Amino acid sequence: MDRSELFIVTHTRKDGAPVNSECAVAIEKIQALKQSQSSASSSQTVASKYDIYSQVLVEDKPGRVRGLGTGPTPASLWGRSTDILKDENKKLGDRVKDLEEWIAKLEGTESKFQEENDSVDGGVAPKESTSVTKQDVHSLISKRVKLLDMYGNIVAMGIVMSTNPTKIVMGKPIGQDFCEVAVLLANKPESPLFIKDDNRKTMKDAIGSHILWFLQYVQLDSKRQVGDQD
Repeated sequence: MDRSELFIVTHTRKDGAPVNSECAVAIEKIQALKQSQSSASSSQTVASKYDIYSQVLVEDKPGRVRGLGTGPTPASLWGRSTDILKDENKKLGDRVKDLEEWIAKLEGTESKFQEENDSVDGGVAPKESTSVTKQDVHSLISKRVKLLDMYGNIVAMGIVMSTNPTKIVMGKPIGQDFCEVAVLLANKPESPLFIKDDNRKTMKDAIGSHILWFLQYVQLDSKRQVGDQD
């Protein structure tokens, strides 16, 4: 017995009449489809993806197979649909692409830091970067700011201490693309730092200390500044 036959049995009174007019219409459609199918082509399983039941009573919702209670799911009965797999593959591909861009950016940053270190050691001022944010970086000093991750999420709150490109922070010169920030609190404690050292890998490790943060991911906290009353 498949689920269309089960539907007929459970929606028919003892006298053989459907329990209501809607069920009567559904039962009539089920019986008509069954008659149009040969016995060889009829499904021998309780439920299949495009069986008579789904044709008459609408396709199954994600995560549920109608007419069989709360146990069986579409994935457990006939596997995951191609559309779902394609969508998940696309999301994974997008995630991999984001990670590749993130890694490339960090590698570029490390290379640039090395160049700036060489310039400082040789007594030459670091070269001016073409990627410096358009905002007046000096106006950020002593201001309360929001620290954003590469996706624009607020991961911490802090105060900009310096934008001096030759000042050494976390063992590296600040350069033109970063600023020195005193971390006050972490909105996302597990968020990774742009620049790490032996003792600081995530934002929770940096609370109460000074770190380097990309200027383009620093946002002025216009609602609250140092010295404001709580």
